[in-house]
Amino acid sequence: WRGLCWECGCVVRLFQNQLPGSLYSYMKFIGFNQLSFAEWNNIVCNSEDGWAFSLAEWLEMVTPVWGMQNVSFAVYENGKLVAVMPLHWYPTQERLSSGGWGHGGPVIVAKDRQRIWRACWAQAYAIAEELGTTRITASISPICQSSLNNRWGVNPLAEVEFNDTSTHTRIINLSPSVEQLWFSLTKDARQKVRQARSLGYTAQHCFWKDFVDEYYRVHVETYQRTGVQPHPKAYFEGIASQPVEYHVLWCGFDKNGNPVAFHNDARFRMTSLYHTGCSETSHLKSGINYLLFWEAIMGAKADGCLWYETGEAFPAARAGKDKGLTDFKGKFGGELHRVFRGERPVDARLSETDKLTPALTSAAQPSDSKTILHNWLNASRDLSQVIFGEKFTGMIKKLLLGVIHLMEKSDNGR
Repeated sequence: WRGLCWECGCVVRLFQNQLPGSLYSYMKFIGFNQLSFAEWNNIVCNSEDGWAFSLAEWLEMVTPVWGMQNVSFAVYENGKLVAVMPLHWYPTQERLSSGGWGHGGPVIVAKDRQRIWRACWAQAYAIAEELGTTRITASISPICQSSLNNRWGVNPLAEVEFNDTSTHTRIINLSPSVEQLWFSLTKDARQKVRQARSLGYTAQHCFWKDFVDEYYRVHVETYQRTGVQPHPKAYFEGIASQPVEYHVLWCGFDKNGNPVAFHNDARFRMTSLYHTGCSETSHLKSGINYLLFWEAIMGAKADGCLWYETGEAFPAARAGKDKGLTDFKGKFGGELHRVFRGERPVDARLSETDKLTPALTSAAQPSDSKTILHNWLNASRDLSQVIFGEKFTGMIKKLLLGVIHLMEKSDNGR
C-alpha cells in the first residue's frame, strides 16, 4: 500500500482501483522533486483549482523562508498526470498544511474530481502519520475557479472530515464600467483618492526587482507601527524572483518622486488579489493608500482581470488591526465570500478507528496470521473508504472476513 521516501522522492503509494467493466485503474503518488516545474505548473494552469500559490516556484520559494519542509506530491493514474497537491510540514508546530504559506488544496485535471480529491487527502493523511504530526490544516483560494463556481458555498473540506474554520473576504466583480466601479467606493474613499491626487501623489506600476529594498524599509516601519513582527526580507526577495505575471507591484510616490507607499497584488489568469501593502507613517493621512488601492483595481481591470479580491475580512472584529483592515478594504466595494479553511486533528481519525476495533489498542503484539490479518483489515478500512468508496470497501471487507472465517475453521479443525 505505501512506502514513503521523501528524501529521494520515490513513488510513495500505489493503489489499484476497480472500475466498471472489470478494468483497473492504477494510481501512484510521487514526490514534488520528481516533476519538472513545467509539468507541475501545467496542471495548475489547466485546473479550475489552480491559483498562483500552487505554482512550483512559489512552493519552493516559501519553504526555506518560513522554516517548512516541502512534502508536496503529484498523482498519476494509468500513467497520466492527473493532479498535484501543495503540502508543507511545519516541524516546530507539528502541523501539515496545504498550502503552507498561501492557499492550497488538491489541484485536479481529471474528470472524476471527487475520487481524486479524496485520494489526495488520503495520501496527505498517510504523510501526516509518517511524520508524526498532530494536525492537518488547509486553505483554498476564494478566487480559483472551483471556488467561484461553488454554487452553495459549502466548504469542500467537509467531504474529507475537516472541521470548518473558514473566514471571509471581499471580491469585486470587475465587469461593470469604470464609472460604476468608482461609485461603488464609499464617499470618503473617493474623497481620499481625490485628496491624494490634489497633493501631488501618484501611483505607478513598478517592477519588484527595482524596489525590494525600498519596499522592505517601508514594510518594517509599517509592521513596527502596528505592533506586528515584520516578515523576513527573504520573503519579498522571493516574490521579486517569481515570474512577473503573477506578482504586480504598485508604488505610491509623493510630489517629489519619493516612494512612500506600496501595494502588492498576486495575479493568476483573470483574477487578482491584494496580497500585501505598506506606507510610511508620515504619509498615512495623505490618501495615498486609497489612491494605490484604486489604481490597482483599475490596473487589474485594464489587464483583463474579471475578479479582484481585496483580502481577508473580519466582519465581527470590534477593535484592533483586524477591525481597521476590514473597514478599509470594505470601502472599495465588493461582496463577502468565504475563504474555505479547515483543520483536522490526526489522532481523531485514529481514535475513532480504535473505538471500532478494540484489538488494535491491545498491548499484546500480533502473534499469529489471524491477528495480523484482522489488524491489517481494520487499519486499511478507513483509507479504503476514502479512496474507493464504501460500497467497494464493503465488498473487499466481506471477502477478507470470509478468508478469516476459513482460517478460524482450519484452526478449530486442528
